Amino acid sequence: MLMGEHAVLNGARAICCAVNRRVTVRAEIQPERRIDISSALGEFRTSLDNPETDPSFAFVLQACAAMAEELPGGVKVLIESEMSPTLGLGSSAAVTVAACAALRALAGRDCAATLLFDQALDIVRAVQGRASGADCAASALGGMVGYRMDPRELWRLEHACPISLVYSGYKRKTAEVIEVVRARQSDFPEGFNKLYELIHETVSEALQAVEDEDWPRLGMLMNFNHGLMESLGVCDPSLARIVHELRACAGVWGAKISGSGLGDCVVALGIPPADAPLSGERIDVAVDESGVLLD
Repeated sequence: MLMGEHAVLNGARAICCAVNRRVTVRAEIQPERRIDISSALGEFRTSLDNPETDPSFAFVLQACAAMAEELPGGVKVLIESEMSPTLGLGSSAAVTVAACAALRALAGRDCAATLLFDQALDIVRAVQGRASGADCAASALGGMVGYRMDPRELWRLEHACPISLVYSGYKRKTAEVIEVVRARQSDFPEGFNKLYELIHETVSEALQAVEDEDWPRLGMLMNFNHGLMESLGVCDPSLARIVHELRACAGVWGAKISGSGLGDCVVALGIPPADAPLSGERIDVAVDESGVLLD
């Protein structure tokens, strides 16, 4: 997520992107009607038609359940990731989109990006409840994506900006942070609605900045958006420290929380020097123009 977090759940626009760290899901049919999953998180076996649950594989299991009637047998699933499972960064959405693509391909179904997005969003919401779908959109379409949940808008942006990521060393589940914000909003609903309106306006301006490839302006808007996220209550001292360290770097136009907040990553617009003193773990990434790739 580059801009629009939380507000996107309330009808605002957001900007998200796919990065060049991939999740690969390999699936093959097996005669027995069961699901065999293998990944860096471990292994899990269960019935395809009456599956047990496991939090580590909830999204893949839900994808299998959604496709169970169309699969000619059971399925073996191998999950590989170029990103550590300790990071967030929409990895659950990426796994879900990839699983949908693999399973739909096995069943002979259309794997168009918009269809994968629709199915993946249904699965994510079934598992975690409220979800905007922005990370599913980025995983399915690739590149930089303009997104709005309601009314639905989903489109690829023509240009991509240079980005950097710094991991704080910890994260909280998105659903938990959403509940934190919801509780705060109940105490001051009018103020939060105004914050969401400001975020929407800021993202709309940022979309124009991307179109113009005006990175100084986009950086300013990202900084402004971060201030609005602080007002939502999702920035803690560790994240704030990383944000200000990045803003002090040569070659960086702006920096803000990426994602729901209260942990995970900070995103910078630009590339800080290799020897820049940063309080978190630097993660070298770039925008990946391609979305789902099928073998």
